[in-house]
Amino acid sequence: MTALRTAILGFAAALLFMTTQLSQVATVPVIMAGTVANLVAIAAVIVGVRRHRPSARLPWFLLAAGLAANMTGASIFYASSYPLIGSALLTCTP
Repeated sequence: MTALRTAILGFAAALLFMTTQLSQVATVPVIMAGTVANLVAIAAVIVGVRRHRPSARLPWFLLAAGLAANMTGASIFYASSYPLIGSALLTCTP
């Protein structure tokens, strides 16, 4: 899948998820759109690390782990997404 198709898929899933959230009803399409948007984001981070091979990979893998934890929705994993994403931001080197 090309980068443009991946970006379009992620954007479409995120847009569908955001527009359906206005109804405050967790229907199957809403849940699936959110899951697809999260999976595209996680895949983009992992593919980007593999393709560009940055010298500091740990922040990127922490970010992917934080996105995965956020996607689960379970309270313990969701709560752990914040320290993971925060650690990713703190370990980034300018």
